[in-house]
Amino acid sequence: MANLKVVIGTKLRRQESFMMTWHPPGGDPGRTCSAWIHPAIPLQFAFDGESIPQVEPAHVAALMERANATGDLVLTHLID
Repeated sequence: MANLKVVIGTKLRRQESFMMTWHPPGGDPGRTCSAWIHPAIPLQFAFDGESIPQVEPAHVAALMERANATGDLVLTHLID
């Protein structure tokens, strides 16, 4: 989730809107959920535990590349 937070924060700081799409866990494999992410929409991240989540720069770069290429950040699996 820390990697996703960095990607979303970067896109929003740049005033870039985008779609984020994922498959709900435990759901029908053909079903997807999507959310429109826009700088004017309030967004909050909450992490369980006291440890600081680790960010993987290569993973962040791959997510940014996907989001920038199509305007849709498709999450193929849970992040972190």
